[in-house]
Amino acid sequence: MVAYIDPSGKGVDETAYSIVAHLNGNLFVLEVGSFCEGYTETVLTGIAEACKRNKVNLILLEDQFGQGMMESLLQPYLRKIYPCTIETNRSNVQKERRIINALEPVMNQHRLIINRSVIENDAKPRDEDSVDKALGYQLFHQMTHITVDRNCLQNDDRLDSLACLLYTSDAADERSSVDLGG
Repeated sequence: MVAYIDPSGKGVDETAYSIVAHLNGNLFVLEVGSFCEGYTETVLTGIAEACKRNKVNLILLEDQFGQGMMESLLQPYLRKIYPCTIETNRSNVQKERRIINALEPVMNQHRLIINRSVIENDAKPRDEDSVDKALGYQLFHQMTHITVDRNCLQNDDRLDSLACLLYTSDAADERSSVDLGG
């Protein structure tokens, strides 16, 4: 089980995470979630509890601008709730192209299997959002509206966390002694 965390940046960004299991060449999306509260105790505890719930072995963490801040903040919560390995990840490819290049082959080969609860939870809007705004934060809205055009989505955090996990899962499997196959 591997988790990918896309920490929030500025503006309307969410701290998004995806948890995926790999078995027999298939990728099972077990959980996708997000937080809009920045780096609060609620967010850090929520991520650690999601990792515990899904028995995550490895967390891949996007480290674009924080110079390790998110990793430093998350470590004490992981030690307390569910200890596991964290590795940072950085990408320099245009986001939209990277997301499409990660998702397209897996989806074309019908190897992406999504847990029903991911779909049900994705359909639930946040209380503070209007219907139109809530759509933009949904994983499947992001997945069905992405194009190669830069900034084609207002919000892409959930989709980005899933795509980064798919994009880096082979590299993570090679770097880690963790058995992703179960």
